[in-house]
Amino acid sequence: MPRRSASWRGRGAGIALAVLLLGAAPPAAQAETDPGRVVFDAAVLRPLGLVQTVVSAAILVAAYPVAALTGATDEVVEICWTQPVDQTFRRPLGEL
Repeated sequence: MPRRSASWRGRGAGIALAVLLLGAAPPAAQAETDPGRVVFDAAVLRPLGLVQTVVSAAILVAAYPVAALTGATDEVVEICWTQPVDQTFRRPLGEL
């Protein structure tokens, strides 16, 4: 049996990530769906949203103690966690 190259494993991981992101995204409304928008959303915006969510979570860890001192924890959680998660995982696919 031939061995697969390292590039095949990289592609497999990318395909698995794409399937995971597409499966996590709610389906777009059928009446207003443009295939180009759906592809752009799935291929570009969802991976960028995942990166944004990870970076925002790191910022939240650093900003939360300061926000606790000032009493602004709700705003910090909304900006650093709720909004990125909503845009990445809860927004219907293709709705930009």
